[in-house]
Amino acid sequence: MLPESVGLSESKMVLGKHSGRHAYSKRLQQLGYNDLTPEELDYYVEKFKVLADEKKTVTDADMEAIVSDELFKPEIFWTLQSVHVTAGNLVKPTATVTLAHKDGQEVSEAAMGTGPIDAIYLAIKRATGMDSIKLNDFSVNSITDGTYALGEVTVRVQEDSEEEKSSDEKHVNAQTGVTRDRQFVGHGANTDILVASATAYINAVNRLVAARVRALDEAKREAAKRVDA
Repeated sequence: MLPESVGLSESKMVLGKHSGRHAYSKRLQQLGYNDLTPEELDYYVEKFKVLADEKKTVTDADMEAIVSDELFKPEIFWTLQSVHVTAGNLVKPTATVTLAHKDGQEVSEAAMGTGPIDAIYLAIKRATGMDSIKLNDFSVNSITDGTYALGEVTVRVQEDSEEEKSSDEKHVNAQTGVTRDRQFVGHGANTDILVASATAYINAVNRLVAARVRALDEAKREAAKRVDA
């Protein structure tokens, strides 16, 4: 049966866990993702089917959110292994997170906060050793409809310690010459808003760490040039 035969345009058709690889591939191409490798396509199809198991259908918005979240990931220093939260009106919100560093080390930390997300972020700061991070902005956007809606979290963080800041963590306005602290943005999308929040924060942390690494590498190159001179 064609979508047009039941009054739906092809662009509005939703996919589910029983939809095949070809159907997902065709829809991704229609959405503008034409240069995915076969391996990337297989990876996304599996993620779509996992989501379909949770919310029965996968819409265009779901697919775009998942692909965008993957394509624009920062360099990976830390990844989320697990997050567990205890919260309620009679208990102090507590979060336990387990993170994996790219060198293979796993770190688990727990923290209490004013709310479940605050507790998660405090635990992540402890696990990564990034105690001086300041959260400047936190926003949640429901990008699909229904009880099992896919939520997207966006956070903006910056280094809150002047001693820790590198030159790569400052932004100079080319027109005014004004220097301000650079903000690092992280995104996360998941049907569980707490998982999305943790993922977004870790992505922002990864971008900040990457800036530190770039600044350190640049300092080493400059030092080597001075020695050679």
